[in-house]
Order: sequence, then structure tokens, then C-alpha cells
Amino acid sequence: MRETMHRSLLLLMMMSLAGLPALGQKQAPPPPQPPRPFRFPEFASRILPNGLHVLVIEHREQPIVSLRLLVRAGAEQDPPDLPGLASLTAGLLDQGTKTRSALQIAETIESIGGQISTGSSWHQSFAAVSVLTPGVDTAFEILADIVRNPVFAEEEIERQRQQLLSGLRVQANDPSYLASTAIKRMIFGGHSYGHPPEGTLDSIPRLRREDLIAFHRALYHPNNAILAIAGDITTAEAFAKAEKYFGDWPRGEVRAAPISPPAPTHGRKLLLIDKPDAVQTEIRLGKVGIARRDPDYFALQVLNAVLASGSGSRLWDLLRRERGLTYGVSSRLEAYHQPGSLTVSTFTRTEKTAETLRLILSELERIARERVTEEELQKAKNFLAGVFQLRLETPESLAMIVLDAVSHGFDYAYLSTYRDRLLSVTAEQVQGVARKYYRPDDLAIVLVGNASAFEKEVAHLGPVERIAYTEVDFTRPDLKREKPAVVAATPEAIARGREVLAEVRRAVGGREVIADIRDISIVGEVTVSTPFGEFTGEQRMFVQWPDRLRTEVRLPQMMLVQVLNGDSGWVSTPMGTQDVPAPLVKELRTALRRLFFLLLRAEEQEGITVSYLGSETVEGKPVDVLQYQEGEQVFKLYVETASRLPVKLSYQGVDPFSGTRAEFEELYADYREVAGVKYPFRTVTRQAGKRFAELIVSEVRLNAGVPEELFKKP
Repeated sequence: MRETMHRSLLLLMMMSLAGLPALGQKQAPPPPQPPRPFRFPEFASRILPNGLHVLVIEHREQPIVSLRLLVRAGAEQDPPDLPGLASLTAGLLDQGTKTRSALQIAETIESIGGQISTGSSWHQSFAAVSVLTPGVDTAFEILADIVRNPVFAEEEIERQRQQLLSGLRVQANDPSYLASTAIKRMIFGGHSYGHPPEGTLDSIPRLRREDLIAFHRALYHPNNAILAIAGDITTAEAFAKAEKYFGDWPRGEVRAAPISPPAPTHGRKLLLIDKPDAVQTEIRLGKVGIARRDPDYFALQVLNAVLASGSGSRLWDLLRRERGLTYGVSSRLEAYHQPGSLTVSTFTRTEKTAETLRLILSELERIARERVTEEELQKAKNFLAGVFQLRLETPESLAMIVLDAVSHGFDYAYLSTYRDRLLSVTAEQVQGVARKYYRPDDLAIVLVGNASAFEKEVAHLGPVERIAYTEVDFTRPDLKREKPAVVAATPEAIARGREVLAEVRRAVGGREVIADIRDISIVGEVTVSTPFGEFTGEQRMFVQWPDRLRTEVRLPQMMLVQVLNGDSGWVSTPMGTQDVPAPLVKELRTALRRLFFLLLRAEEQEGITVSYLGSETVEGKPVDVLQYQEGEQVFKLYVETASRLPVKLSYQGVDPFSGTRAEFEELYADYREVAGVKYPFRTVTRQAGKRFAELIVSEVRLNAGVPEELFKKP
């Protein structure tokens, strides 16, 4: 054994002497090289008579011309109840104009070897076209058309809406998205910067064509826009084409809401978003930072690079290399027209949540207490300077840099000295901004994961609030989903509710027949709209009174089973069989009580209060409305006045694809008699006004006997 070790040590020494990398070791990276000489490309500036600011950057290395038009309005102009408006408006600019369809626009750009893109950020909306030099006139023509004449066709709005909702449903179940979005709401509260700029599952369905048209009319004007032209074109030619294609764009009244500075972050507070099935915890720390024009901007850039800019930065080495707690950590400065945010982001195993959080807080204290080393400082500055220079390689990125600077009120002198300002930051300045902005006592902290596993360990770090991930609402400053409105159930309303419910039972088949139902079997064809498309399959439902429910959905390539068996439940998917967490068992019990026949037996179920709310109109029919309340669970049954048959049920439930709460309604139709009672053979379920599922029943069996084995976990 000793001889083997001796030979191994000798081999390692020989390899080292030979200049070869030792086994299991990495060669040390070469030392950073001093920055190369630098000169920012010059650009020309002119304002047209209609107020359009035009910038031209000659960049003749490649036969490409990039046009980028920026409108000085973005997500900060979203109405509080309509987050996502600026994003959807910008996203639809290239999806049809008064003279071109979306397909024609795409084909025209493709035919000249170009690319087109549109979008928005916090203070900007943009449209960009890049083409080979011979196609420059077509690029100008298309860009002018999509910015000035979008039609916002209903079919394109709906297509984009469904794409957004599909993406949001997936993101709403993603701990990383939940954490990153929640920290912004924690930092900014009710300020404009706090809402998700892409919108939410609640807001996107509310956006209408007239909202997009109004946003465009209020803010898309030449006197509120900047056009950057970069690439293989002369300055004189660029200005001439800008005048030709945009000169007759009429000046307009810019109706932008003023944005005040957000309130500074005071005190430390922790938000735990509970996701019981999570195996790791997403960690975010943040606070209100600085505006883009703040003199501390460059020192904070360097500080963030020292903290977490990859291998060799402090948090990276501490959390990943030394402790093995994470695969990645980042520190980010976002500076807008008003003060933006400073954030630190990472993730770790559930059992290491408290340790990781304590280490981050400790490092923030240390970087304010101790000066950074000269090696750390130079590495951070060289990294940032290198990134800046790399962004000058293409006309597109050049246009973006110049537009960003000009939109914040900077000029060529600022850009030409940008790299030097970074390189001149001192260790004293870094320590100064660390003390000023990274006070660990003034931080918002978000942890997304299995909260029960770490809540006690982090409780001493500050006031803790816990929210189930299904209850998070990013449109609200407190992040808490608003509970369904409840109308107080007066004795008179309860008495009238019983009368209406008795009338419904008589219309369906009689109290005695309904009360005698012990089990139910229902078979039908179900069509479900999912984030991945629309699927049709067979659905089988088995109910055993009073607390058992089994639902099977057979799709072409899989079978899904969901079971409630008293106080427990389980699910079976192609990924296997597992128990249902306690919060979802509660949801299953609520879903059971919303089933058609069980709604009519509410008086037999302890804890449910049925009351009369009044009359309304549903699908053009007069109806009476009953409110069912069981604790915080509230749903409404709409009963047709003439027939006394239920026509609709509305409630707040859980979206199975995102795990978030959403508004649902079930519309009943095609009543047929089965074993002496009437049952709706067609049910359309809508989510936020859009069809979510449709069930066409082929068979209903009452009291036919449901085997006990169906509810036992395999």
C-alpha cells in the first residue's frame, strides 16, 4: 500500500516538473491582460421637424444596416390593473398593419435576408430591423409602417394572448420565476416597477384591443421616439432616408403618466413562498438601488462584479467552490430613470437554505467592513470593461448602447469615457457604496421552497411572512391573492336560499331520489386546453358518498388518475404514483363538493352555508344566484328562473398546469333524464373567460356500485 502511494506521488511530481497538468487539477487561468486601447465609435445626431430624434453610427466592417426605433414608454406606463399592456402592444407591432399582414411582413424581411423584432422594457418600447445593405430602403419602409400603422387584429391579439398565457402557466409553477418576480414586488411594493412587465395570468385575459390602441395613440409619437441607424451606410444617406420615411409622421400629444421615485428600503423582511414539492430553495435578496444617472453607478457596477460575476468573485467562491451549496450565484444592478434595484440571486438544497442565506448576509457585512483587494478590484474592472467592448462588435448592439445612453440623457462624451470611468473606480469607492447600499439590515428577502423545512431556522433573521405559492398574486403589492367576495348570509338570505335549492331539487327529480344517490359513475369525452396544445381523450369519474372521488383521463399516449379517499389522496401519471400534499387534498375535497349532485345535497354537508344573492342574467337567461360558503371557499350556483335547472357554477380554483389560483365557471347544458333525475350531458369550463375544458357525457350510472379498490393507492 505504502509503495503504491509512493509511486503515485512520484508520478505526480514528474508530471508537474514536465509542465503537464496534474491529475484531478486544472491549470490556473492566465492572468488578466491590461485593457486594449479603446475609442467609442462616433455618431451623428439630428432632430427632425416632427420631433423625431435620429442617431447615425457608421460601422462599415460588414454589409449590414440596423435600424432601431425606440419609443420612450414601456412597462412603467402599464395601468395598475393591466400589467403586460406595454409588452403586448410592442409585441404586436409586426403582426399586421393597415396594408400588410403579419405573414407579408415576415416574408418581405426574409426575402432580403433581414431580421425583425419588437418588444419593450421598463421605459422603452422598440421595433428593430436588420438587413443586408441592398435591402435598406425596404427596411426603412417596413419599420415606418409597423410603428405608425399597426392594426392590432383580434386574431393576432388572441394568438399572442394564448402564447403568453401558456408561458405564464409554466412559469407560475417555476420556483425561480416565483422568486425573481416576488422580490421585485417586495422591493417596490405598489410602485410601477413592482409589477411583472410581461403581465400575469389574471391581467392578460383582461387586455382588449381598445387598450392596445389607446396605449399606442397616447405614446407612439415621433416627438417621443429615437431612431438609431447603424452599419454600412453614410451619415448623409441615413439622415435622408429617415426624413423620407419618417418625416411625414405627425407630431402628437404624449400622454404619459409621471413616475415618482420608489420609497427606499427600510428594515429587513422575509417572505416565504411555500412550495411543498420543491427539493431546493430559490433565494433572492434585494432593495431599492439607484437611478441610471446616479454618480455611484460605476462604483456599484464594480461592487456587483466583485460580489458575484462568476468564478473568482466572492459569493461564487464562497458558496460554490468552498461550500458546495449551489451551482450559481449572481448579483445584479438595475438602474432606470428612477431608482431601480440591487439583487442577489442563488439557489440551494432545502436543508442548506438557512446556512446559505446566513453566508450571503455575512459576506454583505464583510464587503462593507473590509476593503476589496487590489486583485479583486482589477479583475472586476477588467471584466466589466471587456464586456462593454465586446458589445461594440455589431451594428445592432451599437445601436442599442447608443439608444440606451441617449434615452437617459447622456451624450457621446459619456460613452467615449464609459470604459475609463469603470477602470478609474477605487477600492475606497467600492467600500463606500457597499456601506451605503448593501446594509444587511435593510433588505427584502424571498425564499421559495418547502417552507416547513426551514421556516424555524430563518425566523430569527427578521419578520417572516409565509404564503402558499398557489395564493401568490403578482398584481397586488402585498402579493396575497384577494379572497372571493362574500356576501353576508342573513337569516332571510339563508331561508330564501333553502327555498330555491328545494325548487332545484324538484326540477332535477325530487329530494328523495337525490338523497338516495350513494355512488355515481360518469363516462365522457373531454377536451382540455393546455400550455402545450389542445388534447381530447376519455374521462371517467367515480364518486362514492360522502368523501371519495376518482377521476381518470385517458389521452392517446398516457393516463392520468387523481383520487380523493377521505382525508388523503394520490395521483398517478406516467412519472409514477405519489401522495397528494395536504393543501391539495383540501382542494380535492372542495372539488368534490362542487360536483352537480353534491351541490344539491349541500344541506347534508356540515359547514356549508347556502344563501340567496339575488337575480342576474346568464347567457341571455334570467337566473337566481345562490352563494355556497365553506370557510374561505366560496362559489356561486346560477339557477334558471324558468326551468329551475342550474345553468352555471362559478368559483376560484387551482389551475392544474400552473398551480396558481384562477377564476373558473362551468356552464351546464343538454339535460337528459337518468334513473329518474336530470343531468347535464355537456359541461363547458371556462378559465378567465376562455374555454379551458369541455366534457360531453356518454354515460351516467347511479347506484350501480363503485368498487372500493378504485380508491386504494396501488
